[in-house]
Amino acid sequence: METSLTNSIDTQETARQRRIRELRDLFLTLMWMGHRQMVRRLQAHDLSHPQFISLACLAAHKQPASMTELTEVTFQDAPATTRIVDRLVRMGWARRTRTENDRRVVLVEATQEGRRLIETIRDDFDQMNDLGFGSLSDVELTRIEALFDSVLAICLQQYGQDRLDLAQVKQEFRGFANDPIRFLKTHKLTES
Repeated sequence: METSLTNSIDTQETARQRRIRELRDLFLTLMWMGHRQMVRRLQAHDLSHPQFISLACLAAHKQPASMTELTEVTFQDAPATTRIVDRLVRMGWARRTRTENDRRVVLVEATQEGRRLIETIRDDFDQMNDLGFGSLSDVELTRIEALFDSVLAICLQQYGQDRLDLAQVKQEFRGFANDPIRFLKTHKLTES
């Protein structure tokens, strides 16, 4: 009797683990599909995805950022960030300056042309199907929001931030979308 109960629990856990793995794989596939769609649209503007992310961060920041800040927010290493900024400068979409206090510190910012390009691309993205979300009913959107809230709460636990109000955190995360560089300056997230 005890053996069949143990086997039943093992089978249930295995089935649960399989479902979790399948959901994770589905999520990764959806992310890949969205990324692929984005990359294709960026090619029309002669931008790679890393170049777009860097320029979008700079355009949102609206003031010069250090290369270190840009490197941190884009998850690039320093040499890759330098190559990306080199191209953005060459295309006229960004400019480099140095601080008066410490000439070793390189600052970079989006030019007006770079900001206009980001606005054009955002308008182009708005014409997309919002990664499928635009086709969902209001009830389906509410369900997905509730599920995302649950996943966000779990992620916050991993960063030791589970004591925070979820609505407040979501509002602050909108700040990330509006200005990723400023967000990272004020929110140092480290896994616990």
